[in-house]
Amino acid sequence: MSLEQNVVHRKVFTPWYDTDAMCAATMFFSVLIFLFCLTGISVCEGERAFQGYIWIPILLLTLSGGLGVSIGIRLVKRVVIRYQNRYLKSFSRTGL
Repeated sequence: MSLEQNVVHRKVFTPWYDTDAMCAATMFFSVLIFLFCLTGISVCEGERAFQGYIWIPILLLTLSGGLGVSIGIRLVKRVVIRYQNRYLKSFSRTGL
């Protein structure tokens, strides 16, 4: 769901799940799940009875890593856009 860029007389509404705070919280929990999966993989490798189930922590590790990278890219883009907008606003006030 993309936001409309050509809004004339109203503010752009950001959904609650796409705010910076929620993205940071999701990133935090993604890192926790990633670390939990690393522990699960080490346990599965250590116990012969659990080696058949190593695919579960590997799958979760891959999914949480992908989610973390995706949200990290989103947050970096937002920071870059904010920096560019701030620079352009200050440049438009001062001029050449």
